[in-house]
Amino acid sequence: MSFVPGWVFPGQGTVPSTRWDDTALARRLSDASTDAGLDLLALFDGPASEERLQTRVAQPLILIDCVVKASKLRQAGVGCRVVAGHSLGEYAALVAADVLDPLDALRIVMRRGELMDRIAGGMMAIVKLDTAAAEELCHESGGDVVVANRNSPQQTVVSGRLDALTEMAERVEQIGGRAIRLGVSGPFHSPLMSDAEAQLRPMIEACRFEDPMVPVVSSVTGEVVRNGGRLKELLSSQITASVEWMAVLDSLAGEGVTHVVEVGPGTVLAGIGKRNPVELAYLSYEEAERWANSSSESP
Repeated sequence: MSFVPGWVFPGQGTVPSTRWDDTALARRLSDASTDAGLDLLALFDGPASEERLQTRVAQPLILIDCVVKASKLRQAGVGCRVVAGHSLGEYAALVAADVLDPLDALRIVMRRGELMDRIAGGMMAIVKLDTAAAEELCHESGGDVVVANRNSPQQTVVSGRLDALTEMAERVEQIGGRAIRLGVSGPFHSPLMSDAEAQLRPMIEACRFEDPMVPVVSSVTGEVVRNGGRLKELLSSQITASVEWMAVLDSLAGEGVTHVVEVGPGTVLAGIGKRNPVELAYLSYEEAERWANSSSESP
């Protein structure tokens, strides 16, 4: 079987539970976060470790974990034909594709986490119902709940006010679906994030975006992008836009990818991917690293 890897980077679903490897890049990013008033390494020990789940903390933690792991994979000889990221993961994808400087990405993500942490609301996964049914439920809510992630044909994530999510959960159960509240602090990827997006946009616009070394699949549209200016434009609207992950997987396959490497903590994206009809094999970061260290042949 041919081995054509694509790298994908997770969002806020899984926070790293152990410290990243001590590399020069890791030290640069850790020092930068500490200089900005957030000592991330201290959060892996003792009672402070619970803070890792807070949005303002989780987002830079996940970014650094992903960026460091991507650098290590490249040094080990595991390349990629294309990259993509789920929500927050898109920042790591842009760093991996040499579009965005890692320190710029960290500064933006630290501010992103702070802004998103301030807005009340929540998110909920709807499973056992197709996307059309989930969209109809959002329509019935009168716009109080919207589709946030189109992850797979039978898993749609919605976002909105907490009371509206509670009402929708009851309706989901009535028609044979299952509603699962997600452990995030706000209504991400919804119009309720408009103010946060507007405040973050100047930081994004002030940063230099290079044309990507490898194509980037946008989570906002699912399109394959080869232009830095277009990537900046899409990232500027990302907080309120839905994550079109089904379209992302279609584009990865369209670029010839055979194996998706999940670069970051956990295997959330592999779980989502296996519920999609697109035929792709999945490797965790640890599996890709072990293969790189033990074999010169494809997995």
